Amino acid sequence: MKTKKLFLAAFAIAVAASVQAQSTGTFNLKISNVKNPTATIHVGFYKADNEFPTQGKHAFAKQFVPGKTGVVAISWDQIPQGEYALAIYQDVDGSNNSLSFPNICQKRNCLPMQIGKKLPAFKLADHRNVITDIYELKSDKNLVVYFYPKNESKICTAESCRFRDLYQEFTDADTVVVGVNNSMPYQIKSFKENHRLPFTLLSDPGLAVHKLFDVPAYFGITGRETFVFDREGVLVYRFNSFFNGQKHATSALKKLNGK
Repeated sequence: MKTKKLFLAAFAIAVAASVQAQSTGTFNLKISNVKNPTATIHVGFYKADNEFPTQGKHAFAKQFVPGKTGVVAISWDQIPQGEYALAIYQDVDGSNNSLSFPNICQKRNCLPMQIGKKLPAFKLADHRNVITDIYELKSDKNLVVYFYPKNESKICTAESCRFRDLYQEFTDADTVVVGVNNSMPYQIKSFKENHRLPFTLLSDPGLAVHKLFDVPAYFGITGRETFVFDREGVLVYRFNSFFNGQKHATSALKKLNGK
């Protein structure tokens, strides 16, 4: 099996990289350019159906490796065939937090978008390259904002198409649906047209709105999260699942319908 090389800086980071085990056997990982010789390196190996990386306890396998400079080599034995993901960070503050984007965000002093917070005001270009004010788009309705990482990827396509298929039910619930992605307007336009998405897509290439919502982004990979705001613009529900894209639409609709 090929060795994967990932780079680890001297501060806490996370890397999500889909990997495919070819058969039951050993998976080898090399982490190079480690600069902190004292902080423990946390490595989690996740199955695709375990909602990586919301909680470290869901890891299929974990290792905690003493820090050192240079290259760190890690191996797992008896890995069955399937789709997996990796999460890696260096525990520079000694908190021994689990492998989760929210914990890393807190270490970097992010302000979490908590239940009860107001919808932040922002403007982004939409799929037509028209600057759109989120409050004008929302008007006096409920609002669902979902962040998806990559146009045309399997999970993102299934997620967006699920919002499309349930769109009439969202409309019946007096709700506006908006998708946000970090690509350019012409790219989200193509994605919208390819899959006949009936709602607005917004372009956030600078990740300014991702940061407003504390949706993480590491090395070009953004989080997959959904936010539900009521008619007053108050956050009433937040859902995070990296691999279960279709559940974003169904869980948001259940919340809106009071289930």
